Amino acid sequence: MKQFTTAMKEGSDGDMFADGEPIEFAIDGDTFIATPPSSTQFALFMASQASTRTTADKMAGVIDFIDWMLSDEDRLHLRARLLDRDDALDYDLLCEVMEGLVEEWSARPTRSPSDSPQSPQSTGRRSTGKAPS
Repeated sequence: MKQFTTAMKEGSDGDMFADGEPIEFAIDGDTFIATPPSSTQFALFMASQASTRTTADKMAGVIDFIDWMLSDEDRLHLRARLLDRDDALDYDLLCEVMEGLVEEWSARPTRSPSDSPQSPQSTGRRSTGKAPS
């Protein structure tokens, strides 16, 4: 039988968020601490967002991703809020939380190019591409 091991392979870069620190965040005054995902957890999340997935699968992927990052206590509290019909916490806010966490851990903003600042205007002459003779 072929055997497999879960040990880190020699020379492997490891997890993409390995340098990430836990992030404390609040939703309506409730404080949560999220631990960075492993590369495998992030890959599972990305797969859940594929265009071939149903909307329900994509929504479950976001909730699962956040669940994986939280302690048991925080996870139970967040789930209780989501299941409370009188609580305004919704899926759209969870997406904002997820994007903010990934942005922090990857140190790469997830803003769209249209949200990015404009390039500075040039004050010099444009190059003609010709070398001086």
